[in-house]
Amino acid sequence: MRAMSAPLRALAATVLFVLIAAAPAAAAPLAPYIEQSGSELTCKHRGTVTQPYFRWQRDGQPVALGATYTPVPNDAGRVITCTVAEGATPDDQSALGDPTDMVALRLQLFSGRITGDVGAGRGGGKVTVTLYRHNGEYQMERVDIDPVTGAWTVALRPPLILLEGDRVRIAYDGLLMPEIRTFSLGADGLETDAALPLGNVIRANGYHVFCPLQCTARISRGGGTRTLELTKGITDVMGRLEPADDVEFASAIPYHASWGPLDGFVTVVRPAPLADQVTTPTCDGDLATHEVYCYDLADGVYTLKVAGESVLLRAVDGELYWEARPFDTGDVIELWAEERRLTRLTLGRLTFHDDGEGTATGVCDLVIELPLASCHNGYEIDSPPGDPVAPPVVRDWLSGGFTLLTVARVVATSPLPGESIYGPAHRLFAETEGVPATVKVKLVNPLTGEVLTGTADDLEGGLITGLTPGRWDAWWTATTARGDTTVTTTRFYVQEVPATPIAAPRPGADGQNGAAGPAGPAGTPGPAGPAGPVGPRGPAAELGTIKCTLKGKKVTCKLTGKAKAASATLTRGGRTVAKAQRTAVGRIELRAPRRLHAGQYVLTLRVGKQTVRRTVTLR
Repeated sequence: MRAMSAPLRALAATVLFVLIAAAPAAAAPLAPYIEQSGSELTCKHRGTVTQPYFRWQRDGQPVALGATYTPVPNDAGRVITCTVAEGATPDDQSALGDPTDMVALRLQLFSGRITGDVGAGRGGGKVTVTLYRHNGEYQMERVDIDPVTGAWTVALRPPLILLEGDRVRIAYDGLLMPEIRTFSLGADGLETDAALPLGNVIRANGYHVFCPLQCTARISRGGGTRTLELTKGITDVMGRLEPADDVEFASAIPYHASWGPLDGFVTVVRPAPLADQVTTPTCDGDLATHEVYCYDLADGVYTLKVAGESVLLRAVDGELYWEARPFDTGDVIELWAEERRLTRLTLGRLTFHDDGEGTATGVCDLVIELPLASCHNGYEIDSPPGDPVAPPVVRDWLSGGFTLLTVARVVATSPLPGESIYGPAHRLFAETEGVPATVKVKLVNPLTGEVLTGTADDLEGGLITGLTPGRWDAWWTATTARGDTTVTTTRFYVQEVPATPIAAPRPGADGQNGAAGPAGPAGTPGPAGPAGPVGPRGPAAELGTIKCTLKGKKVTCKLTGKAKAASATLTRGGRTVAKAQRTAVGRIELRAPRRLHAGQYVLTLRVGKQTVRRTVTLR
């Protein structure tokens, strides 16, 4: 083939240049879209892209490269987008794809506010928050979700505050995503409606924090903030955490959302607990003795606030005790560690009336160990004959603490049960245990129907007249200053007063003794004389005062007396809940098959041939 001449070559080059210059520039790819698979987002291109090159943005700022992206805690409440370009020309990026909003939920421990964000453009519906605690359920009023931003805020009903161990249920209504999520705040082993137990993600203790997943911790102190990116496990925070520190955790939620490309995030904010503080403390209060008992504490100094009065107390062996000034139903007991409130007990309503026949009635707010959920309209408890009925205890579902009630009972009387007395008048005495009380007595002669009433105490007694011979049944009613009552029943016998013998005429002077005559035959025996009166009861067992303490399943009772019990049982409502494992002079140790609650129980002791029952209050 002949070679191309120079003029021809110049012409061909000109034509090729014109063709290349006339070709349009390659267009940037179309805007991509995002798909979700579990907790992973995938950027999908539209149209033909030979070698796709993906970039990810958070609120428009680049954060990652690649086709897939796994959201991190910092994405909570932000907008995620992606772009695509040809690998050969990575700078020719597409327009931003449709944004994906990261659902955010913020829970702040020891506060009464919960906030969330379902994403821009997804608002217009409503959200309902329900708090679960100690088997109690508290539903807040539904609130509107901002139709533009998707943000919402729920204020918990006073005096509710979020505590460790709570479960929070978030229910959305009127949106495209009818999602219900339940979060467990740091309580291991709680069942949740959605598979999201946060475990110990909110625990910050000593020099370390623990994160069960990938999360971010922000530690704020004195206006400064340190941010730690945490992986699964324990992380040293490079310095000891203080009680006043704010420790904020954000952790990705590892579950599949059933609506749209949304993966949620929960942020839990809490003050770091005291060193070695693991569980949330609890306090109980007794309406009658005005005693306050707090437990599950780290040893140290705390501030106890009772009905507006404050006192500094030291916890020893995880417990502290104080006898406060009088308080009553509706008063508030708070325990503080420096500037942080640990627990808040609102004292409940509780009254008690025992009829002495095995039945007790009263009113209260919420009770435990009774087959009813509420007793605003009254309750009734039955007990086997011979077993005193113990008052119920009222649980404050907001704090887990209990309202207790110590009552008074008549434990010794004069006349003694079964005793015979003489004459129409007698001074009655009654001895009580528990709290101070006044005692009234009602006497009934079942044969004649006669009724006599009077009062009794253990020092001066109360004189009662008009007693006729026969059996008398006695009802001894002990009434406390609050009006709670218990009845103890006994019976005694009234005998006629023996007749005074008539004086015989005075005889004259004795004469001289005569000679003794022979012994006469023995006479026949006379009839047996009448039975003498019943003697007084023998001395009671020397038990002294009894004080029992409760620690889980173990009950330890200390006695000031010298007697030793051969056996001991603890009952409540006629049901045996604990039995003695070890007895000694002045000490009894009982063990229950399950954890016992604070409150009043009946301690039955076998001492020698006697059976003694005492009502004791476990704290």
